Amino acid sequence: MLVPQFGSFLAIVSKVTPVRFRPWRFVLNSFVLVRALAAFLLSGALPLPFSVLAIPILERIGGSPTGGTTSVVEVQTDASSSDGLTPKRSTNGQWGYVDRNQAYVITPQFESAKRFSEGLAPVELHKKFGFIDTTGRFVIEPKFAFAEPFSEGLALVFPDWGLNFLGRAEGYTLFVRAGYIDHAGKMAVKTRFVENAHSFSDGLAAFQAGTDYTYGQSKWGYLDKSGKWAIEPQFDIATDFSEDLAAVCFGVQGHTRGQWGYIDKQGKLVIPGHFERALPFIKGLAKVRTSKGWRYVDKQGQFVGTGLLPSPGPIAPEGSKPIPR
Repeated sequence: MLVPQFGSFLAIVSKVTPVRFRPWRFVLNSFVLVRALAAFLLSGALPLPFSVLAIPILERIGGSPTGGTTSVVEVQTDASSSDGLTPKRSTNGQWGYVDRNQAYVITPQFESAKRFSEGLAPVELHKKFGFIDTTGRFVIEPKFAFAEPFSEGLALVFPDWGLNFLGRAEGYTLFVRAGYIDHAGKMAVKTRFVENAHSFSDGLAAFQAGTDYTYGQSKWGYLDKSGKWAIEPQFDIATDFSEDLAAVCFGVQGHTRGQWGYIDKQGKLVIPGHFERALPFIKGLAKVRTSKGWRYVDKQGQFVGTGLLPSPGPIAPEGSKPIPR
């Protein structure tokens, strides 16, 4: 495979440098240059000294983003927990927590709020996420651009939104990092460049490593709690493990949908990928969509029953993730 060298990078720079300053051309050229630089950094073609210098500089540029995050609002509305508290938005638009009688236990004061898990809940204050306990006291101060609830002792966090061009809502975002913290707020699984990521489930976390957050096309793999690849990146889409199996998709090309199957924790395909969609296993059965409709399969990949099932209702979009703002 041909690998671009630093000389070709300089050639690109010279080609996109405008002869006269024109605002619209400057913005466009900057965008092209950043994409080119991202490709070089991702391929590792730049000389080591330049790469070592460039990445921290880009991270520093994106280290203090002007925006926080926009989490999916519907996730916050059905987020009851074992603690008996549910996030609820007040008439003034701020979020607090109510008990089972819909009485506020934690006064509305947050820009967004997620469910309690393992005694803590991620909330957004002044465009930064931290974690509160059931009294509303911050246990982990707000310092993250985005955070998910704790799962199996660790919480997925995004320290910042990296480097953005042309606006966070519709622009281009690069060099976003994500990692996992423990209950003390310490980074238990170090941050790395990410295009998408999930919380831990059954001891593993689905993770899509890469530098292109907006249009990420990198393969998915699974991290263990030491931060090492338990299953090397190889899937077009990966979902959480449940009952020692995880639904994965491969064969996606452009607008062509891939095929879904199930892997075990060694990454072996134990149920072949011939489904249009596959959902997690629950009590030994999983719902899968075939060309004729939804059916149950067991852990041997055999269909259970002869009739079709009702549609499972709304399913999270494939590859959905937090949106920078």
